[in-house]
Amino acid sequence: MAKHVIILGAGSSFTSGYPTNNRLGSILSSSERFEQYVQDQDAAPQLKEKLIREFLNEEKWLDPFREGAFGSADEFSFVARGKLKSVVQDLKWYISWIFALHNPEGSYPKPGSSDKQDTTGRESSDYYPFIQKLFGATATFHDLPKEIAVLTYNYDAYFEYLLSKAYKARKRTMGDELPFPTALLSGFDDLNAATIRTENNFCLLKLHGTSVLPAFDSRDQPPRILTFDEVFENRAKLAMLPDPLRVERPKTFPIFFPWELITEQGEFVSKEQFRDVKHTVDNREYYDIFRAIWERGQREVKEAERISFVGFSGHPFMEHGLRFLFKARARQIEEDTKRPLEVVTANPDSVPKGHRGNAPPPGGHVNRLQKLLEAACPGLPFADLPPGKPGLGKVACYPDFKSFLYAEL
Repeated sequence: MAKHVIILGAGSSFTSGYPTNNRLGSILSSSERFEQYVQDQDAAPQLKEKLIREFLNEEKWLDPFREGAFGSADEFSFVARGKLKSVVQDLKWYISWIFALHNPEGSYPKPGSSDKQDTTGRESSDYYPFIQKLFGATATFHDLPKEIAVLTYNYDAYFEYLLSKAYKARKRTMGDELPFPTALLSGFDDLNAATIRTENNFCLLKLHGTSVLPAFDSRDQPPRILTFDEVFENRAKLAMLPDPLRVERPKTFPIFFPWELITEQGEFVSKEQFRDVKHTVDNREYYDIFRAIWERGQREVKEAERISFVGFSGHPFMEHGLRFLFKARARQIEEDTKRPLEVVTANPDSVPKGHRGNAPPPGGHVNRLQKLLEAACPGLPFADLPPGKPGLGKVACYPDFKSFLYAEL
């Protein structure tokens, strides 16, 4: 099997009930919408009250977010990264809680649906058939294919939670009690950066970090709050927070926007720059693992014969992060022109309604994706669209995650 890199964007978590970029921005830009979102979630009443009260106490940062008519939290954070760093870091704390409050194991109205019978849960999540397809890509059905790498920009941890549970259950069924491979949890379980860099197996790489950690228990620090157990299994623990929250607010979760990790020149930031992101050295323990995640991602992209973008918006501010991922591949383009890259996208906007012809419409999703890749890796050769595959130009196109899964995996 040829190397296949799958890059997940916010749209890939939509069927799991998580808010996408625009909805997340809407929730965070208004105290009324934040309160409504929190009240609608399956969580202890006392936790809801604490979070709503905390949010109301911090409305000072809402004004520039709200009045600037920003389309997403990412967009606001990109513009505010210079003069409003502390506001951006506070924003991340609430982003973590927004994702942690949502219970994808439960049953809720689908996003955008007013029909209470039109629900979402594990059975509706695209992550579930994705995991089945991953295990099905091996002859054993209990291993994961080393020819596939998943790179995700998403902060939610539901995919790795389901994947790790399935891995453990399948290994137990075989009588195998081996520990989780480091790369299965993006290194957040053991922070083993050296292994992430050197392994040659299946990997899940969370490029921007996560709002929920595995059962992480550092040797010299107490366990973090918001772990897999607290968020997905023993949710009663979520209510066991000090009052008011700020008194002992848990350490900032390892969420990093792309421009906080990668410079405009496509280089990974120095350790000193990484610390300055949070105005604290508390996160220095994450530097090595984040650098290893991105370096492993660069290696996977270099070796890929096919790269698939699932639910990926392709916003221009992601260019310098992609430039880092494509750097090793860019170095070899001149001597490797015989290895064009197959590009796939799964996005409802990939083929606009009513569009005719094979050429990507100017300004459309496929056109933006092509320009983003060409800017990140000048001279990147695209493979011709294989016969029978739907697409525009040289990009294979699918309207959603499930269509992609059954055609490409």
